[in-house]
Amino acid sequence: MKDIDKARALVELGAAEKRRLAREGKKLVAMVVRLRGRMQRDSYSLGKALARLKDKTMLGALGYESFSQLCNAALGISSDLADDLIAIASSFSAKQARELGTSKAIALVDLAKALPGEHTAAGLLTRGVVRVGRRTIRVRGASSHELTAEARAVRAARPSSGRGVHLSPGERHLASVLEHALSHRHVEASVRAIAGAKDRGGRLRVEFPMRAIADVDDALREVEGRGAKS
Repeated sequence: MKDIDKARALVELGAAEKRRLAREGKKLVAMVVRLRGRMQRDSYSLGKALARLKDKTMLGALGYESFSQLCNAALGISSDLADDLIAIASSFSAKQARELGTSKAIALVDLAKALPGEHTAAGLLTRGVVRVGRRTIRVRGASSHELTAEARAVRAARPSSGRGVHLSPGERHLASVLEHALSHRHVEASVRAIAGAKDRGGRLRVEFPMRAIADVDDALREVEGRGAKS
């Protein structure tokens, strides 16, 4: 009888914990959706929340089979972008992430991964410059576009058995930023980043109503301006 009571107590405890996690998870989902439009400023907070939501126990409590399913169904972002935001939160302090901006933080994480040897994004930021062969990359002064191009150049220089394709986190983020800029202008558009040859980088495929071409032009200028400043 005691064993039955113990088993029943464990089941009740597990159910209570699942309910608690579900409540916490729903609050985090609401926070991510709220902050999504301010991604450039709130990447650190987003990354922290997403890291918690990616936990398998949390996913189970919310009724999702995978993190990708949660991202697509509830958060409105791709799991790739979510992982990039998690990388920002795990690589930088809140202050560093805010000062860098999302685009540059993602590009810096990508550059650290592309460089030969052991490097961290925070380490590159602290050093300020890094040498690759005869080339000097000035991390602090570079824009997100420049850092993405440097990472692409490093990967292209690696020996490879095939041609290979690559889509950098920075390029994925650029597609997401453009999609958000269009959504802010109430333009129903599909923006997709497509992998390309690793020496040339990815491509953008954008589908939108022809009547919205002026809004699309404005959105592209806004995204280009952000990239130049980041």
